[in-house]
Amino acid sequence: MNSNNYENADKSHINNEDLPEDFSLDDILEEFAPDTPVKYKTGADTQDKSKRIVMDAIGETVSEASISSLDEFLEIATEETKAELEPNPEQESELEDIVADALSFEDYEKPTFSKPVYTEPIPWQEQTQIFETQIEDTQEQASYAASGAEDEDEDEQHASRPKKTKSAPSKERFLTPIMAFLALSAIKKEQRRKADTRHSAAIDEETIPEMTPEKATKLYSSQMQSIKLRAIIAGMLCLVIGYFAFSYNSSMPLLGAFKGNVRTITMMMIVIELAVMICSLDALASGFMGLKRGRIGLESVAFISCVLSLIDAAIIAATGKASYGLPFCAVSAFSMTFILIGSYFTCKGYKSSFRVLSSRQSFYTVTAERAVNDKSTALLKSNMDTNGFIRRSEQPDISEYMHLTLAPFFLISALLFALIASVFHGEAKSFFHCFSAMVSVGATFSAAVCFALPFSVVAKKLSRGGSALAGWAAVRDIGKSRHVVITDNDIFPNGTVQISGIRVLEGFFSDRVIAYTGSIAVASASGLSSAFSDLIKRNGYSIYKTEHFEVHDGGGMTAMIDGDNVIVGSNGFMNLMGIRIPRKLSTPSSVFTAVNGQLVGIFEIGYKPVTSVQGALAVLLRSDNKPVFAIRDFNITPVMIKDKFKLPTEKFEFPSFSERYRISSHEPDDESQIDAVISREGMGPLVEVSDRGRRLYTASVIGAAISAVCAVIGLILLTLLFWAKAYDSASVSNILTYMLLWFLPSIVLTWTLSR
Repeated sequence: MNSNNYENADKSHINNEDLPEDFSLDDILEEFAPDTPVKYKTGADTQDKSKRIVMDAIGETVSEASISSLDEFLEIATEETKAELEPNPEQESELEDIVADALSFEDYEKPTFSKPVYTEPIPWQEQTQIFETQIEDTQEQASYAASGAEDEDEDEQHASRPKKTKSAPSKERFLTPIMAFLALSAIKKEQRRKADTRHSAAIDEETIPEMTPEKATKLYSSQMQSIKLRAIIAGMLCLVIGYFAFSYNSSMPLLGAFKGNVRTITMMMIVIELAVMICSLDALASGFMGLKRGRIGLESVAFISCVLSLIDAAIIAATGKASYGLPFCAVSAFSMTFILIGSYFTCKGYKSSFRVLSSRQSFYTVTAERAVNDKSTALLKSNMDTNGFIRRSEQPDISEYMHLTLAPFFLISALLFALIASVFHGEAKSFFHCFSAMVSVGATFSAAVCFALPFSVVAKKLSRGGSALAGWAAVRDIGKSRHVVITDNDIFPNGTVQISGIRVLEGFFSDRVIAYTGSIAVASASGLSSAFSDLIKRNGYSIYKTEHFEVHDGGGMTAMIDGDNVIVGSNGFMNLMGIRIPRKLSTPSSVFTAVNGQLVGIFEIGYKPVTSVQGALAVLLRSDNKPVFAIRDFNITPVMIKDKFKLPTEKFEFPSFSERYRISSHEPDDESQIDAVISREGMGPLVEVSDRGRRLYTASVIGAAISAVCAVIGLILLTLLFWAKAYDSASVSNILTYMLLWFLPSIVLTWTLSR
């Protein structure tokens, strides 16, 4: 049948209004005709020899008459089919069951009533489903209580009707509220248990959703303002109580009734300490709840210190005698004030980190991966989702972990040493004074800020570059890592690698040479892929499918493309493959292409060094984190880096190419947790996060160790002084001076991080 007959036959079944006027079978065949590319080996010339290759702004066309472009390949049209939506018979049957059960509920004359099971809950089933979903242990009790409640609702709904075959038994109506109360009590108890273990166990994301970065930023910003005001008030009160402590046994003047009056001074100390405790009421509540739950932290030690110092002060105020010295109210007040200061800097650090997360939509994520390197963990940059960053940031820091481990032993030791220095030494009246002094040195000033203060400084500096750390958990992972994975885009970001010249040998089609080379470069996912893909796109070429792609340690790649054996690599790799490169055409940063054992093209690549990358390489030279150069571009070698960035590269090690591909293709697994987010490309932000995170980890560990040593040495010194009855040496002023001196290293460590 010819095309005219086909057209007439087709028009007999289709309305003419639905078709265009020039509709014909020839148009269809022409539209869907396959376009088979012609190989250059056949000799068919299908391109315009006068058309030049389109390159970027800095590119230069090196070839002359042999360089040309091929006509654009025709795109093959594809038909997209749409799946028809068919009604689901199962959903229709469930809907019919719901309607039937609802009608049976209206039939009040039925002698019995049982609770039906529905796919979708109806209002009188909501209470039962709440019990069933919240706790499995009370499922049967809750459903039984809800069934009784349904019977009561039915009785009230049809009380006005003349006929009623059967009513709910009186026993069931009596037990219904009792069972419901028991079920609700069990639910509340389970919820309280989950709330108590919130800081020690992982929180289920479905039960307690994570706050959005915007909401978290506003929350910590508002808390920071409140804590700052209370810390200022508490600090001013501490100056007053500290003046009383230092002037009691010195030549510093005291005015009016305070001069030489122990009872008045003690009463004033009690008032000031109570005022400081009111300013830090949230920390006191946290310390009390920690004691109740058996999780003794820094707040718990400070809470016990406040209680003991108040008891000691009450005894001195009642007797009017300070035989063993003034109470340690000043030390306890200073401890609570430093806890407020630590909370302020913690909120400040969180605010800076969460503001970065809320300011942008896309980030690179940094995770610590052990699978990258068998010897130790390595920091890997990827495109992981940022969910969980806020929850991970809010985990306890090193100070909390340290006190949860050491505080119980410290309190027991302080109690035993106080008994030995007082009761067992014939000075039972001095027990509360000795015990109060020994506990007060456990709430060290440096422990409250050993992580919070340097973290706020580092978070603020990282936020200026669009980066953020996920709290202490992330700092710990970064501090324990020993390697940083560096990829192509890190050392040469997008836009810094460009093709500056192309030379196609005589007798070969330039479109095939460019398309073959670009296809292998894209398949390698190296730094060259973006430059070649842009070149192919500008000239309207197509990317071929590569088969049997292999990477060789000599610095090259091989693959089968359209039946041809294509080799792409460096000058040294071509020599290994037996392909001779003319000396005048050989350059250190060139990419050579050979097809079926014959050289067909040379591409000159330009690499533009970036200042931030140069600074990052300088940091890596003096850092403890060793870089792992998982770079797939065979042109990037230590010699090339030394020439471009003017830095020594003797300490830089490059793995084999097969190992580079394995490391750079590694993706975080499901158990990987976010350590940091980075909003900029290049090596600079990655190395900055690694370097500052590692230094912050070192400073925090040193600060925590200093606070622990301060508490232990203070406990031993006080025990010896009280045993020797040298109460004047163990005075309030001396203990304050001792603890303030141990706080100075935290200031020095923070100053080193701010540089």
